[in-house]
Amino acid sequence: MALTAVLVLFPAACGGNGPDAAAGIEMPDSLGGVPADTVVKWTEYAESSDEGLWEERTDRLLFVPSDSLGGGMDPPFYDPYSFCAAGDTLFVADQSTCQVMAVLAGGEVLWRAGGRGEGPGRFSRMGGIAVSSRHVCALNPVLGRLEIFGRDGEFIRSLEIQLPHDACGLTDGRFVVASRRQPGGHLHLVDPDSGVVRSFGEAVVDEAYDNIGMMDMLKVCAGPGDTLAVFNRYQGTLAVYEPEGWTCVYRGSRTFPDQPEPPRMEQSGDEMRFYMFPMASSAFVGPEGKLNTVIQFQADGSFLSEMGGSGQSPVTVVDRYSWSGQYLDSYCLPDSSLGSMRMLGDGRLAALDYRRGTLRLFRRLER
Repeated sequence: MALTAVLVLFPAACGGNGPDAAAGIEMPDSLGGVPADTVVKWTEYAESSDEGLWEERTDRLLFVPSDSLGGGMDPPFYDPYSFCAAGDTLFVADQSTCQVMAVLAGGEVLWRAGGRGEGPGRFSRMGGIAVSSRHVCALNPVLGRLEIFGRDGEFIRSLEIQLPHDACGLTDGRFVVASRRQPGGHLHLVDPDSGVVRSFGEAVVDEAYDNIGMMDMLKVCAGPGDTLAVFNRYQGTLAVYEPEGWTCVYRGSRTFPDQPEPPRMEQSGDEMRFYMFPMASSAFVGPEGKLNTVIQFQADGSFLSEMGGSGQSPVTVVDRYSWSGQYLDSYCLPDSSLGSMRMLGDGRLAALDYRRGTLRLFRRLER
């Protein structure tokens, strides 16, 4: 489904100061520099191919920028690869320094740990990061380790696990780590004192995706009651596990307005063309406690773009699901280069801006 074919169906009245056709209430002119009607059109496009909660909603989730961390002359970090949050404290894995750090939402650095190297607590390349009530778990994918730190930044120990993709903390202080190389399953329950105590589960992965994105294909997050979601960011597929016996309660995907496909190369005469930009980037617990996944469309509404081509859409789309795997609705953040996201304790949404090397903060627009 081409985006241009969808946009012509949207009435011009949905932008500017006119009423939101779906909600019958006033819309602002702009949301963080992106025209409000553009945000509405992209939201409608994201929702156009599936049934969901929006059909009964009387309003939409709208976010506008409120602040930014990083950038400038003396930033707390230079190239954040990933981050997580506990309350208003952000835990950042900085690729430029191979350090883990704790930063308050106001910008104050609480501590730094790690550094470049191969010894315990050192990193050759940064991976995902997760936090529990007592520990911070930083992934060391190339060296096949988890680096465990205290919440105060003190290094505690290294634990072995093969090529970890992502991690999340559970309420009992343990972690779940996604890895397709570690034996026993794709999900691994890790005790920060002793290592892997159980392996289980299987993400939804088609054969065409078997040999791509081995370091970052799978994203995990834990929701209410430690219900666990594992998200394949290249296919947009989900598997949901309930904590009682870690039983799978959902496997599948919603219907997207364009068909997800793997990155590819094509030969055209003497010229090689590269089609890149994976379709999604993360999963997290979002507004109202729903399961959220971050989706990145291209400007033409597709998921892949030729390198050097038209680029990405002016917004970043977030899909929302129930914790039983039901697709609910979508909302858009007014920026084209947002990846991993987390909710802060004050209700703001933090998002990694991978082009600028910053963390951007968004507040919900109440209407």
